[in-house]
Amino acid sequence: MLQFQIQVFNRSERVDRFRLVCLDLPPRWVQITYPQDTQGLGLVVEGDSLGLNPGEQGLILLTLTPPAEALADIYIPTLQLLAENDPDLALLELIYLRVLPIYQLQSELITLARQVRTQPAQFQLLLTNEGNSPRHVAVAARDLEEPDLCTYTLTRRWWP
Repeated sequence: MLQFQIQVFNRSERVDRFRLVCLDLPPRWVQITYPQDTQGLGLVVEGDSLGLNPGEQGLILLTLTPPAEALADIYIPTLQLLAENDPDLALLELIYLRVLPIYQLQSELITLARQVRTQPAQFQLLLTNEGNSPRHVAVAARDLEEPDLCTYTLTRRWWP
């Protein structure tokens, strides 16, 4: 989880409301928190924008939370600050976010058929990439004790 405080300064001569938009990232990665507003008789509500008088400044909190299954990569989302009084004017800023690789390969050896007199034993080796980076795996089989005691057949299966 990464938190950023965005400082906004209203340089206009009018009261204005500012909204922050984070482009180029899935919405579930992004949480934007505005200061609470008071309405009427002390009623406090969660703000959907930052209201500022002329010459005032305020903070918007941006929290980025990439999920555990986010692919390892460098992400460059664009932050866009919009003023309600002048929607054609927008301030743009880039954030460089690097999701580090997680290398986690799980293996499981499954006995499909135990050896009987007329048939050989059969095993299945399952390899599962539980990390966030593509993996290329080379598999080889050999006898540890007596050469040519066993025969091996390696096949490849792909799951989407």
